[in-house]
Amino acid sequence: MVGDWPPLIDLECPADMRLLMINHNVAFTGGATFFRALHLARHLVAGGDQVTLLCSHFGAISRFVPQTTDGVQVVQAPGCLPRRWRYGYDYYEAWRRVRWVRAQPRFDIVYAFDSRPVVVYPALAAQRLGARLVMDWCDWFGRGGAVEERANLVLRLGLRPLETYYEEAFRRCADATTVIGSFLEARALALGLPANTILRLPGGADVEHLQPQPAVTARAAVGLPPRGALVGYLGSLFRDDAALLAQAWSTVQRALPGAQLVLIGDSKSAVAVEHGVIRTGFVPYAQLGAYLAACDVLCLPLTDSLANRGRWPSKLMDYFAVGRATVGCDVGEVGAIIREAQAGIVARPDSASLAANLLELLGQAELAEECGRRARRCAETRYNWATLTDTLRQLCRGLLADTGGARPANICV
Repeated sequence: MVGDWPPLIDLECPADMRLLMINHNVAFTGGATFFRALHLARHLVAGGDQVTLLCSHFGAISRFVPQTTDGVQVVQAPGCLPRRWRYGYDYYEAWRRVRWVRAQPRFDIVYAFDSRPVVVYPALAAQRLGARLVMDWCDWFGRGGAVEERANLVLRLGLRPLETYYEEAFRRCADATTVIGSFLEARALALGLPANTILRLPGGADVEHLQPQPAVTARAAVGLPPRGALVGYLGSLFRDDAALLAQAWSTVQRALPGAQLVLIGDSKSAVAVEHGVIRTGFVPYAQLGAYLAACDVLCLPLTDSLANRGRWPSKLMDYFAVGRATVGCDVGEVGAIIREAQAGIVARPDSASLAANLLELLGQAELAEECGRRARRCAETRYNWATLTDTLRQLCRGLLADTGGARPANICV
């Protein structure tokens, strides 16, 4: 998939800042936070900065695996846990990452994407060596958040205090904090972080790689049915969201028997629908745009939970990038984004409302097309990664200007 990225920069361009980004996801496997880091890194490099992205390798145990992607040095760290458990709690991997950081020349900025062990310990090591520390907060993992969505009771009870501790204990170590939306901004303030150190940095849309295209062309490219209404959903689902989608789709199916639901990627939770469902399985990023563009309408089913209020709807940005109308539930940031862009219909977080609004948009092709055009315009302007990266660059340069690159005062020991 590395070869799918077009070049953005002249690699001979001198670097203004030297940044280390740290993320717990396995590289290039669909983790939304990995791609959040990668897109910001790509555009920082395009502006002349030097960026290393430290993430996890899918199988390496003894060695680091480096590669260059669009000028970003992606360094994949070894771990001892199997791939399915690479969620940031491999303490062997954390130790290896810390040793790797200590062996590098000093970074100006270290940008930690969450605060799980494989991220926070090497980030603090870089801070002690003189880097300014920025911490990103784009998901509510701990008590009340995503940990409550785990089906295994023993795992849920065991992880709840661990997730909560790592999510909260190190936030005050940061020189600055970026938050994905208003809900996590309020939580950061409640933890005592100074308001003038918090920057709201939403997720962006990859308008370079995800392009609008006619549905008939997209369907032919990925082998989806050439006729009939298609409703798409991208990525994983929490259990309750999967149940919400299944109930809503049963209603849509009764009203439109020929319509089909396309589950793009690995939904992880089972969607208990007997008829009218196409499951694509893993989709390479190079084909993602075609799968999304093949659908007439895209959907975002969300129950009203803390986990859903506290996360950014990154898939909504992919929907916008391909220029398709969306029906999304009014939870967290989703309702405000769709209303502001006039890019679809906002439903209540219940199956009856979700089904009714899907049927309404499927029955009004001209409205759906206009909503799709508005979505694309919004992706190209407000949520363009290049624009968002400029905001991050200003934050980082401001931090360096405050100290002239000196060792920060608020180091956590």
